Amino acid sequence: TTAITTTTDNNRKLENQLGEVFLQLFRVACVCELDVRNCVLKKVELNGRKYPVELCKGKSGKYTNYSSQTGITTTVGQSTMHSTPPQSITTNTTTTTTDDDEHDTIEGITLHIRTFATARQWNKYHTPRNIALALLGEVGELAELFQWSGDRNQNHPPSHNGEPHHDDGDGGGKELLLLFGLLSEEDLDKIGQEIADVTIYLLRL
Repeated sequence: TTAITTTTDNNRKLENQLGEVFLQLFRVACVCELDVRNCVLKKVELNGRKYPVELCKGKSGKYTNYSSQTGITTTVGQSTMHSTPPQSITTNTTTTTTDDDEHDTIEGITLHIRTFATARQWNKYHTPRNIALALLGEVGELAELFQWSGDRNQNHPPSHNGEPHHDDGDGGGKELLLLFGLLSEEDLDKIGQEIADVTIYLLRL
């Protein structure tokens, strides 16, 4: 009974901690006006091109191992700016068409991610320890994108004539970030990808 109680308490603590990470992640996404669902689906689509089933099944190598076949390198083919959410899921032997409604829930997206990993026979690598360590790495990469940005006056960005900009409550955060050069579309794409990576590992846990 004591062991069961301890396990239950630990699971509850883990759920609370994962939930807190999710909340902070969604706050970042909201400030940047990014749709977490679309970010995740577009990143899975990009990962599908970086890790073709026929090349990486059962392997744990980095995507650059397949660059000669995929054409995707550390500097080429990394953007999801013009990507669209996938309409199919490739498994070991078949391609199944999916309904957008299936991707509108946490359960549906989790299944999509699980199917992606299973098709590549990656489950043996996705132990809780490995996923937790990978999650920490992705959180670090997300934080790095905002490093030093606190030195800028983001609450009241300068106007074109150098005077402080006063938000009237009508403008969106993303438009202001783009308008005043605090973030570019490319920056937002990178942020969206890192948000997606963190989300994917959270759902795998």
